[in-house]
Amino acid sequence: MSSSVEWYAAELLNRAGVTDMFDVRLDGLDAPGTGMPVQAEPGLLLEAALRLRTPPARTAVVEQSLAGVSAGRHGAFGLVVGVDRTGEAAALRDHGADVVIDDLAQMRLVAEPAMAGLP
Repeated sequence: MSSSVEWYAAELLNRAGVTDMFDVRLDGLDAPGTGMPVQAEPGLLLEAALRLRTPPARTAVVEQSLAGVSAGRHGAFGLVVGVDRTGEAAALRDHGADVVIDDLAQMRLVAEPAMAGLP
């Protein structure tokens, strides 16, 4: 999920080479269709979790904006990843990021044995 209206989430994920790691993709262009605010509130993030059919506590949020990270934390998501593109790692952590990375290409998903095969 990306709250940006300047970039399509698909383009960002494609550039990072991680498109196949995401089952649901929403961006700021989807917000008008949901009637939910784009940033600061977890509404669009909660919509993504709903589309994934997973509770927020078992869903990860990947955001580069401070407002998006804060929304992920306020939405009680299980993992909030901050993407630091502008030297704001400390601020991302202060706003609720559990992990901060420099680039989406740094992400690696590993299935835990207890989670394998879950819907």
